[in-house]
Amino acid sequence: MSTKYVLGAIALLFVAEPCASVGLESSLLAEDFRDALMEDAAFDEGIQLVQSKAKKIIRNEPKADKPVAVEVKAEAKPVEVEGKKAEPKGEEVPFIDQNTYKPSVEDWKKVQAGLFLLRGHAEGSTVSTSTAELQSMLDTLKGLYAEQSTAGLDAKEHESEAWIEAQKVKHEKRLEEIAVRDEAHVLEHSFYEMEARSENLTFKYWEGVRERQHKKYVSLVEMKQGMMDRVKHMIDVYETVLATRSADASAEHAPVSKELPSHAQPAAIINFCDSALAHVSDALKRSEDL
Repeated sequence: MSTKYVLGAIALLFVAEPCASVGLESSLLAEDFRDALMEDAAFDEGIQLVQSKAKKIIRNEPKADKPVAVEVKAEAKPVEVEGKKAEPKGEEVPFIDQNTYKPSVEDWKKVQAGLFLLRGHAEGSTVSTSTAELQSMLDTLKGLYAEQSTAGLDAKEHESEAWIEAQKVKHEKRLEEIAVRDEAHVLEHSFYEMEARSENLTFKYWEGVRERQHKKYVSLVEMKQGMMDRVKHMIDVYETVLATRSADASAEHAPVSKELPSHAQPAAIINFCDSALAHVSDALKRSEDL
Protein backbone atom coordinates (compact mmCIF):
# COMPACT_ATOMS: atom_id res chain seq x y z
CA MET A 1 0.00 0.00 0.00
CA SER A 2 2.81 2.37 0.85
CA THR A 3 4.27 1.82 -2.58
CA LYS A 4 1.03 2.87 -4.22
CA TYR A 5 0.83 5.98 -2.12
CA VAL A 6 4.42 6.83 -3.00
CA LEU A 7 3.52 6.45 -6.65
CA GLY A 8 0.48 8.64 -6.05
CA ALA A 9 2.65 11.31 -4.46
CA ILE A 10 5.05 11.16 -7.38
CA ALA A 11 2.10 11.52 -9.71
CA LEU A 12 0.95 14.58 -7.81
CA LEU A 13 4.36 16.16 -8.20
CA PHE A 14 4.36 15.19 -11.88
CA VAL A 15 1.02 16.94 -12.31
CA ALA A 16 1.83 19.98 -10.21
CA GLU A 17 5.10 20.86 -12.00
CA PRO A 18 3.58 21.23 -15.47
CA CYS A 19 0.78 23.24 -14.01
CA ALA A 20 3.25 25.67 -12.49
CA SER A 21 5.25 25.80 -15.74
CA VAL A 22 2.22 27.06 -17.64
CA GLY A 23 1.26 29.53 -14.96
CA LEU A 24 -1.96 27.76 -13.76
CA GLU A 25 -3.41 28.96 -10.49
CA SER A 26 -3.24 26.76 -7.39
CA SER A 27 -7.02 26.47 -7.55
CA LEU A 28 -6.52 23.93 -10.33
CA LEU A 29 -5.27 21.53 -7.67
CA ALA A 30 -7.92 22.27 -5.08
CA GLU A 31 -8.13 20.32 -1.87
CA ASP A 32 -10.89 17.98 -3.04
CA PHE A 33 -9.00 17.24 -6.27
CA ARG A 34 -5.90 16.25 -4.35
CA ASP A 35 -7.95 14.11 -1.91
CA ALA A 36 -9.52 12.27 -4.83
CA LEU A 37 -6.11 11.57 -6.24
CA MET A 38 -4.91 10.20 -2.90
CA GLU A 39 -7.88 7.84 -2.70
CA ASP A 40 -7.30 6.64 -6.24
CA ALA A 41 -3.68 6.00 -5.39
CA ALA A 42 -4.77 2.94 -3.38
CA PHE A 43 -5.81 1.10 -6.52
CA ASP A 44 -3.95 0.28 -9.68
CA GLU A 45 -6.76 1.75 -11.73
CA GLY A 46 -6.47 4.93 -9.67
CA ILE A 47 -2.76 5.16 -10.39
CA GLN A 48 -3.49 4.72 -14.08
CA LEU A 49 -6.11 7.47 -13.81
CA VAL A 50 -3.59 9.81 -12.16
CA GLN A 51 -1.06 9.07 -14.86
CA SER A 52 -3.61 9.67 -17.58
CA LYS A 53 -4.58 13.01 -16.01
CA ALA A 54 -0.93 13.98 -15.75
CA LYS A 55 -0.36 13.08 -19.41
CA LYS A 56 -3.42 15.06 -20.37
CA ILE A 57 -2.10 18.16 -18.64
CA ILE A 58 1.31 17.68 -20.25
CA ARG A 59 -0.29 17.31 -23.68
CA ASN A 60 -2.24 20.53 -23.13
CA GLU A 61 0.86 22.42 -22.02
CA PRO A 62 1.85 25.04 -24.57
CA LYS A 63 5.33 24.13 -25.71
CA ALA A 64 7.87 26.79 -26.39
CA ASP A 65 8.06 26.98 -30.15
CA LYS A 66 11.43 26.86 -31.69
CA PRO A 67 12.33 30.08 -33.42
CA VAL A 68 11.52 29.76 -37.08
CA ALA A 69 13.88 31.54 -39.42
CA VAL A 70 11.68 33.80 -41.46
CA GLU A 71 13.36 35.54 -44.32
CA VAL A 72 12.29 39.14 -44.29
CA LYS A 73 13.05 40.89 -47.51
CA ALA A 74 13.87 44.48 -46.93
CA GLU A 75 12.05 46.76 -49.28
CA ALA A 76 14.48 48.53 -51.54
CA LYS A 77 14.19 52.20 -50.85
CA PRO A 78 16.32 54.96 -52.31
CA VAL A 79 18.77 56.31 -49.79
CA GLU A 80 18.30 60.01 -49.54
CA VAL A 81 20.31 62.53 -47.62
CA GLU A 82 18.12 64.71 -45.48
CA GLY A 83 16.72 67.53 -47.59
CA LYS A 84 18.42 66.29 -50.75
CA LYS A 85 16.66 64.35 -53.49
CA ALA A 86 18.58 61.70 -55.37
CA GLU A 87 19.21 62.55 -59.01
CA PRO A 88 17.57 60.33 -61.62
CA LYS A 89 19.89 57.65 -62.91
CA GLY A 90 20.64 57.08 -66.54
CA GLU A 91 21.60 60.67 -67.40
CA GLU A 92 23.66 60.42 -70.55
CA VAL A 93 27.08 62.01 -70.42
CA PRO A 94 28.16 63.27 -73.89
CA PHE A 95 31.49 61.47 -74.16
CA ILE A 96 33.52 61.81 -77.36
CA ASP A 97 34.19 58.31 -78.65
CA GLN A 98 37.61 58.36 -80.26
CA ASN A 99 36.91 55.27 -82.37
CA THR A 100 33.83 56.93 -83.84
CA TYR A 101 35.51 60.14 -84.99
CA LYS A 102 39.14 59.35 -85.72
CA PRO A 103 40.15 58.40 -89.30
CA SER A 104 40.25 54.64 -89.68
CA VAL A 105 43.12 52.55 -91.03
CA GLU A 106 41.13 52.05 -94.24
CA ASP A 107 40.79 55.82 -94.64
CA TRP A 108 44.54 56.34 -94.34
CA LYS A 109 45.15 53.56 -96.85
CA LYS A 110 42.87 55.30 -99.36
CA VAL A 111 44.92 58.47 -98.98
CA GLN A 112 48.11 56.46 -99.36
CA ALA A 113 46.84 54.83 -102.55
CA GLY A 114 45.86 58.24 -103.96
CA LEU A 115 49.31 59.63 -103.23
CA PHE A 116 51.07 56.68 -104.87
CA LEU A 117 48.92 57.02 -107.98
CA LEU A 118 49.45 60.78 -108.15
CA ARG A 119 53.20 60.44 -107.67
CA GLY A 120 53.38 57.79 -110.35
CA HIS A 121 51.55 60.11 -112.74
CA ALA A 122 53.98 62.95 -111.96
CA GLU A 123 57.03 60.76 -112.50
CA GLY A 124 55.77 59.54 -115.88
CA SER A 125 53.86 62.62 -116.99
CA THR A 126 54.98 62.19 -120.59
CA VAL A 127 53.40 58.73 -120.58
CA SER A 128 50.22 59.64 -118.77
CA THR A 129 48.35 57.46 -116.30
CA SER A 130 44.98 56.45 -117.72
CA THR A 131 42.19 58.97 -117.34
CA ALA A 132 39.91 56.29 -115.91
CA GLU A 133 42.35 55.58 -113.07
CA LEU A 134 42.67 59.26 -112.22
CA GLN A 135 38.91 59.80 -112.30
CA SER A 136 38.26 56.76 -110.10
CA MET A 137 40.77 57.94 -107.52
CA LEU A 138 39.33 61.46 -107.64
CA ASP A 139 35.88 60.10 -106.83
CA THR A 140 37.33 58.08 -103.94
CA LEU A 141 39.11 61.12 -102.51
CA LYS A 142 35.98 63.28 -102.74
CA GLY A 143 33.99 60.67 -100.85
CA LEU A 144 36.72 60.43 -98.21
CA TYR A 145 36.83 64.21 -97.83
CA ALA A 146 33.08 64.36 -97.22
CA GLU A 147 33.31 61.57 -94.62
CA GLN A 148 36.07 63.30 -92.69
CA SER A 149 34.04 66.42 -92.00
CA THR A 150 34.41 67.64 -88.42
CA ALA A 151 30.74 68.67 -88.20
CA GLY A 152 29.75 65.68 -86.05
CA LEU A 153 32.76 66.15 -83.80
CA ASP A 154 32.03 69.87 -83.41
CA ALA A 155 28.42 69.10 -82.45
CA LYS A 156 29.60 66.66 -79.80
CA GLU A 157 31.97 69.25 -78.39
CA HIS A 158 29.17 71.82 -78.10
CA GLU A 159 26.99 69.22 -76.41
CA SER A 160 29.76 68.47 -73.94
CA GLU A 161 30.21 72.17 -73.17
CA ALA A 162 26.49 72.61 -72.53
CA TRP A 163 26.43 69.53 -70.31
CA ILE A 164 29.22 70.70 -68.01
CA GLU A 165 27.59 74.12 -67.70
CA ALA A 166 24.34 72.45 -66.64
CA GLN A 167 26.26 70.37 -64.10
CA LYS A 168 27.86 73.53 -62.75
CA VAL A 169 24.46 75.12 -62.16
CA LYS A 170 23.25 71.98 -60.34
CA HIS A 171 26.45 71.88 -58.30
CA GLU A 172 26.09 75.48 -57.11
CA LYS A 173 22.43 74.86 -56.25
CA ARG A 174 23.33 71.82 -54.16
CA LEU A 175 25.94 73.79 -52.24
CA GLU A 176 23.35 76.48 -51.51
CA GLU A 177 20.89 73.87 -50.24
CA ILE A 178 23.55 72.36 -47.99
CA ALA A 179 24.36 75.80 -46.57
CA VAL A 180 20.66 76.48 -45.85
CA ARG A 181 20.24 73.17 -44.01
CA ASP A 182 23.45 73.82 -42.11
CA GLU A 183 22.20 77.22 -40.94
CA ALA A 184 18.92 75.59 -39.83
CA HIS A 185 20.94 73.23 -37.60
CA VAL A 186 18.91 70.21 -38.71
CA LEU A 187 21.96 68.03 -38.15
CA GLU A 188 25.43 68.62 -36.81
CA HIS A 189 27.67 71.07 -38.66
CA SER A 190 30.26 68.37 -39.34
CA PHE A 191 27.71 66.41 -41.37
CA TYR A 192 27.14 69.33 -43.76
CA GLU A 193 30.86 69.96 -44.03
CA MET A 194 31.29 66.36 -45.15
CA GLU A 195 28.35 66.64 -47.56
CA ALA A 196 29.76 69.82 -49.12
CA ARG A 197 33.20 68.22 -49.44
CA SER A 198 31.67 65.22 -51.21
CA GLU A 199 29.74 67.49 -53.58
CA ASN A 200 32.88 69.46 -54.46
CA LEU A 201 34.86 66.28 -55.10
CA THR A 202 32.12 64.95 -57.38
CA PHE A 203 31.99 68.13 -59.46
CA LYS A 204 35.78 68.30 -59.60
CA TYR A 205 35.79 64.80 -61.07
CA TRP A 206 33.35 65.82 -63.82
CA GLU A 207 35.41 68.93 -64.54
CA GLY A 208 38.39 66.63 -65.09
CA VAL A 209 36.31 64.47 -67.42
CA ARG A 210 35.29 67.54 -69.40
CA GLU A 211 38.91 68.73 -69.64
CA ARG A 212 40.03 65.36 -70.99
CA GLN A 213 37.13 65.33 -73.45
CA HIS A 214 38.17 68.74 -74.78
CA LYS A 215 41.77 67.59 -75.23
CA LYS A 216 40.50 64.56 -77.12
CA TYR A 217 38.37 66.83 -79.30
CA VAL A 218 41.34 69.06 -80.15
CA SER A 219 43.51 66.03 -80.95
CA LEU A 220 40.86 64.46 -83.21
CA VAL A 221 40.20 67.76 -85.01
CA GLU A 222 43.91 68.18 -85.71
CA MET A 223 44.14 64.61 -86.99
CA LYS A 224 41.09 64.93 -89.24
CA GLN A 225 42.09 68.38 -90.42
CA GLY A 226 45.56 67.15 -91.33
CA MET A 227 44.04 64.40 -93.46
CA MET A 228 41.46 66.72 -95.03
CA ASP A 229 44.09 69.32 -95.98
CA ARG A 230 46.13 66.72 -97.82
CA VAL A 231 43.09 65.15 -99.45
CA LYS A 232 41.83 68.58 -100.55
CA HIS A 233 45.20 69.36 -102.13
CA MET A 234 45.15 65.99 -103.91
CA ILE A 235 41.62 66.65 -105.19
CA ASP A 236 42.72 69.99 -106.62
CA VAL A 237 45.68 68.38 -108.40
CA TYR A 238 43.60 65.51 -109.77
CA GLU A 239 40.94 67.89 -111.05
CA THR A 240 43.59 70.11 -112.66
CA VAL A 241 45.27 67.17 -114.36
CA LEU A 242 41.97 65.77 -115.63
CA ALA A 243 40.76 69.19 -116.82
CA THR A 244 43.99 69.78 -118.75
CA ARG A 245 43.84 66.32 -120.26
CA SER A 246 40.24 66.83 -121.34
CA ALA A 247 41.04 70.18 -122.97
CA ASP A 248 43.98 68.76 -124.90
CA ALA A 249 42.81 65.20 -125.50
CA SER A 250 44.04 65.25 -129.10
CA ALA A 251 47.63 66.09 -128.20
CA GLU A 252 49.32 62.73 -127.62
CA HIS A 253 52.38 62.73 -125.38
CA ALA A 254 52.15 66.48 -124.94
CA PRO A 255 54.52 67.83 -122.28
CA VAL A 256 52.09 68.34 -119.42
CA SER A 257 54.51 70.43 -117.38
CA LYS A 258 53.98 73.42 -119.66
CA GLU A 259 50.17 73.37 -119.30
CA LEU A 260 49.73 72.79 -115.55
CA PRO A 261 49.78 75.46 -112.80
CA SER A 262 52.68 75.47 -110.37
CA HIS A 263 51.03 73.30 -107.71
CA ALA A 264 50.27 70.66 -110.34
CA GLN A 265 53.74 70.60 -111.90
CA PRO A 266 55.44 67.18 -111.67
CA ALA A 267 58.17 68.37 -109.30
CA ALA A 268 55.62 70.04 -106.99
CA ILE A 269 53.44 66.92 -107.03
CA ILE A 270 56.37 64.66 -106.16
CA ASN A 271 57.45 66.88 -103.28
CA PHE A 272 53.90 67.05 -101.92
CA CYS A 273 53.41 63.30 -102.24
CA ASP A 274 56.69 62.46 -100.51
CA SER A 275 55.83 64.71 -97.57
CA ALA A 276 52.25 63.47 -97.38
CA LEU A 277 53.31 59.80 -97.61
CA ALA A 278 55.62 60.24 -94.62
CA HIS A 279 52.75 61.72 -92.63
CA VAL A 280 50.33 58.98 -93.72
CA SER A 281 52.81 56.21 -92.88
CA ASP A 282 53.23 57.61 -89.39
CA ALA A 283 49.45 57.92 -88.94
CA LEU A 284 48.94 54.34 -90.15
CA LYS A 285 51.50 53.05 -87.70
CA ARG A 286 49.82 54.85 -84.79
CA SER A 287 46.35 53.66 -85.86
CA GLU A 288 47.42 50.04 -86.22
CA ASP A 289 49.14 50.11 -82.79
CA LEU A 290 45.92 51.25 -81.04
